[in-house]
Amino acid sequence: MVHPNSNEALRVIQPELSKREAMVLDALRALGKATMHEVADSLGVGVNTISGRFTALVRIGKIKVSGRKHYTHEYEDGTTRKVPRSIFEINIPTAA
Repeated sequence: MVHPNSNEALRVIQPELSKREAMVLDALRALGKATMHEVADSLGVGVNTISGRFTALVRIGKIKVSGRKHYTHEYEDGTTRKVPRSIFEINIPTAA
């Protein structure tokens, strides 16, 4: 469950964001913590459509990397390899 203050804070910061950045932020709020691929899947878009939004949102401090997940990727020839993916979440600054 999302605290009402979190929803209000998100409404305050969203006007300074592009439409895609706001979409990514909304998806992360709904998902909690998620990889770029999970956010793309939830939005029904390709990762290449939103990857730049993640870079921008991290740079301006709206989201942060909170961990990593490793997935097994299988290639057409049947070989596999572990692929790391960053986990992102909304960055809520703490009072000093």
